[in-house]
Amino acid sequence: MEWSRIKTILICLLLFVNLYLGFSVVSKLSEQSSAEEDMLYDACSILESRGISFPSEMLLDMPKYLNSYDFPRDISLEKEVASGILGNCGENMPGGEIYVYSADNDSLTFRSGGYIEAVFDQQFEEDDLEALLADKLVNGLDCESESGGYSLTFNGFPVRGAQVSVSDGGSSFSGKWVFSREVLKGSQSMSRAELALAMGNILRNSGQSSIKEVSAVYIHQASQSGGVSLVPAWKISCPRGEVMYINALTGQKMPIS
Repeated sequence: MEWSRIKTILICLLLFVNLYLGFSVVSKLSEQSSAEEDMLYDACSILESRGISFPSEMLLDMPKYLNSYDFPRDISLEKEVASGILGNCGENMPGGEIYVYSADNDSLTFRSGGYIEAVFDQQFEEDDLEALLADKLVNGLDCESESGGYSLTFNGFPVRGAQVSVSDGGSSFSGKWVFSREVLKGSQSMSRAELALAMGNILRNSGQSSIKEVSAVYIHQASQSGGVSLVPAWKISCPRGEVMYINALTGQKMPIS
């Protein structure tokens, strides 16, 4: 009887401790979120005091943090794509991490950094290409059809520089994509307040005093390993039509036209 009571007391104590710890974690996260938002309001006030006009509600809608991601190059996956498009095909490696697959007069070339180029003797079915490009994507990446080709989004955000364009009446296509079965989470971005202040400095150095729109994007870049890196960025649209990209990891303007 005594042991039964002790067990009941111990269970109740454990439940209480778990509830207390859970409440503490939720409370701490809530405090951190509130502090982050307060810093963003302060940053907005600083920008306004410097004479910079911007839609503050857009900054508040921006994600609090974003991460970079690496996608290692997958040669076997590239070969699957080539086989899906060309059927039975030969393989040639001319060097420089270049792989060329060919069948009859059709060819498909892969290079480091997600680059792909294809030339066909006859027009190919674009629906088949879209299905194949979409089918080989890892979780988080999605294929979007657009005029003249296809683009990528990652976790709902556009990927700048990841685009496959169809040309010559459907007898060729080229561009940059992500051919990988693996995704590696990288560094976390700066806070919204830090990026807002960095944005203000970049605007002033560029002779701008206002922005029309700000949105979160990823930038497609070749990684040192030959794969692809997605770098988080803020896309800044100015009233005069200029578009700038701010690296969300460093706060620096990215040299993208």
